[in-house]
Amino acid sequence: MLNNLLQTLSKISRNPETSYYKPAWSPNGQQIACSAGQAGKSSIYVMNADGSGEVELASEYSSSSPTWSPDGKKIAFHVTVSGGFFPLGAIYVMNADGSNPIKLIEDAGSLSPAWSPDGKRIAFTSSRHVTSLSMVNTEIYVVDADGSNPTRLTDNLVPDESPSWSPDGKQIAFASLRQERFNIYVMNADGSGQTQLTQNPFGNWSLSPSWSPDGKRLIYALQPIAYKPKTEIYTIHVDGSENTRLTDFEAEETVNEFPVWRPIN
Repeated sequence: MLNNLLQTLSKISRNPETSYYKPAWSPNGQQIACSAGQAGKSSIYVMNADGSGEVELASEYSSSSPTWSPDGKKIAFHVTVSGGFFPLGAIYVMNADGSNPIKLIEDAGSLSPAWSPDGKRIAFTSSRHVTSLSMVNTEIYVVDADGSNPTRLTDNLVPDESPSWSPDGKQIAFASLRQERFNIYVMNADGSGQTQLTQNPFGNWSLSPSWSPDGKRLIYALQPIAYKPKTEIYTIHVDGSENTRLTDFEAEETVNEFPVWRPIN
């Protein structure tokens, strides 16, 4: 199973002038959607698993953070409405070929959509609950796939972000800045049972969790908050055991912030 993850360490994007980030595997593992952009404007791109056949989608928006529907027919994504330290935005859904984009939900800081395995809900990060003076405080929400019934799952005075559904749809992993550092947490899909998995020393952040296909482990990025940080990829069991480093890059400044596990088919 680790081979399915480590395959993503190969360079498959082909445009050296474009920054590619936040990849998302299609449910059949044959394609990758990602964010990519230049000069402050990003779009959604879809390519084959080997990097060939790259196609730009949603080019009329400044868009990022794609997530596939479980049947592979649709992609939800974030659209930036205004910039700044914490960009305001909306979540859109479009067909996987880029056609028929529809605004699903719009409010302050709607970010990081993640489609549930049953296709019925989308989890996302939002600051819709706070005033403009507190925009950095984000929480995890879920909304029905048609945009109805938004429901808040976390309630803290610090950011909770980057939700990721377990393969069985019963749990959501996320990153939270509790205790003055980002750690990885897991909660039930209704927001109950929030449990901290990683135990970072001060100055280290754990970010961007993603589930293994069998639901037994999570991968995440560990970023030292220091001069010339070198971000590495780790894996941890969902009970918090066997926290294992997977990468060891030589470069002093290496950013590997969005690891994702390839589906097994």
